[in-house]
Amino acid sequence: MRVRNNRMTLRLNDKECHTLKKSSEKVGVPKEVYLRMLIMGTQPKEKPSADFYGMMKELNAIGNSLNQIAKVANSKGFINVKAYEENARKLNKFITEISKAVFVPERRDDKWLLQEFGL
Repeated sequence: MRVRNNRMTLRLNDKECHTLKKSSEKVGVPKEVYLRMLIMGTQPKEKPSADFYGMMKELNAIGNSLNQIAKVANSKGFINVKAYEENARKLNKFITEISKAVFVPERRDDKWLLQEFGL
């Protein structure tokens, strides 16, 4: 267990405090943990959305179905091609959805740049 013996006081203005609070909430950790992550050179990532967990649950169900089909095919010496292809199609569909959610950038509102930096 790590012991932290050094206490630090940090003074922030309202804007800095608000930014720290929002950032730590997005990551899903307390402000102190968020600051420690930054100090240690870790780039905190936002916690996944509820959609992510729903997709992962669906992928697990599809994977379980595929495993059951494979077990039956192995023990009986044949496979239900229709059931296997349907589950493989579902799996590919959800993988595509996850890829889009994770990798395709969303259009952002650049108004904050104007306000923040006068651009």
